[in-house]
Amino acid sequence: MMKLPGSLPGPKLKLRIEAQQGANLLFVNTTLVHPSTDFLTIDATGYLMYDFPAFILESEETVAGNVQAYVTNDATVFGNMTITFWAKYPATAHDSHYKEITTEVYDYVDAEDDFEFPMSLLEGHVPQLVGTEVKVTTAFMDHYTGMTVYGFAKSRIISGEVVVKFVGSSPVIFRPGMPLTIN
Repeated sequence: MMKLPGSLPGPKLKLRIEAQQGANLLFVNTTLVHPSTDFLTIDATGYLMYDFPAFILESEETVAGNVQAYVTNDATVFGNMTITFWAKYPATAHDSHYKEITTEVYDYVDAEDDFEFPMSLLEGHVPQLVGTEVKVTTAFMDHYTGMTVYGFAKSRIISGEVVVKFVGSSPVIFRPGMPLTIN
């Protein structure tokens, strides 16, 4: 027998399916002689979205971005986030050449967090900054569902120089203040 607070004892109910991950709702119609049950299970899935530049200038002092966690069960997203900073040189090398630079753990994250790594961390790990590819990997553990969502974002470090070459017969004479038209 089952008794809810402030009610009379009633029959025990056997569910046809087992509860799964996510929110579980139980509907009971008590106006019938034989109560009927419907059991709804909502499987939660999650994903990460990054605000991270595709290219970073070598003159930048930091590698910075933002990561946001989403869960599809309409629950509040709240948990712990681990962000790892990786680098490989050259950028065209196989992904197995990534070296772990550092890891930061963020406790009690409310769905999103900003991250920032100093460019000086790369010294000693790569021969030069230009041509290096950096990767940020994230593991977000949601407190409500208990699930962990993984994601990553990549960026390349490029030179901040602009090189302009003139095509045509030599010599090309250009002095500061002269008009310049580029087609």
